[in-house]
Amino acid sequence: MADISLSNGLPLGIYVLKEPKDKVLNRIREVSTSFGQSFPKCQVVPKFKECCHKAIETLDVSFEDTLATRECHRFVGSLSTDDINKAYHNAYYLYNILMGLNWVTLYAIDFDKLPSCRHLLGFTDKEAAAKAVDLIDNGIVKLVSKALSIGSDIYSFTTIADIHRFYSDLIASYDGVDSANLSKMDLLFLDKARLETEYCYLATLKTTGRLTKELLDARQAIIDEYHQKIVELNNHFAAEDLL
Repeated sequence: MADISLSNGLPLGIYVLKEPKDKVLNRIREVSTSFGQSFPKCQVVPKFKECCHKAIETLDVSFEDTLATRECHRFVGSLSTDDINKAYHNAYYLYNILMGLNWVTLYAIDFDKLPSCRHLLGFTDKEAAAKAVDLIDNGIVKLVSKALSIGSDIYSFTTIADIHRFYSDLIASYDGVDSANLSKMDLLFLDKARLETEYCYLATLKTTGRLTKELLDARQAIIDEYHQKIVELNNHFAAEDLL
């Protein structure tokens, strides 16, 4: 267990819901409830192993395949044991996993509601500068929640710098990982993060009066490339939903 870095009970990364939020929360609650009951000593090990199995089943059924959920799956599997003392000890880690899954599910938002500076580019330099003072209050960023988290870090989205830091840290969370090991969902979020950091760069220039047509045209190829990748991956997931 020591080789895994857990934040808020979960491995660092992206968690994407397969099912409606309420259904996922009910699954997690069901595992947590059975986990929290008192059992005769002879039943502790089989009941704990059953809870580990149900937690893995919840990951498989309720969450999309990502690097984070794979690591979470492996970690929960490593907790299952025939040793009663280890079962008592590992129960703490399983509880943290369940509470972490509950947290990310409770505060999950739609993909198209992720923060973006793109809309600032449609204003004049002066208007963009005024709106960039507080992106949430000025309606540029529209979130179900005013903050998101990556691991233990909580991000607000008041300024362009806030959004840039969020996406830069998301990209950094994949540092050192072979792209061949990433799922299509991981790739979707990486392309989204790269696209949004590009918008942050252009929005910063826009709000300071330094965004020229020539520069925007030069960066358009990069934007178009990421947009195309995102469209293709979204189409992939849409096709899967129809199967």
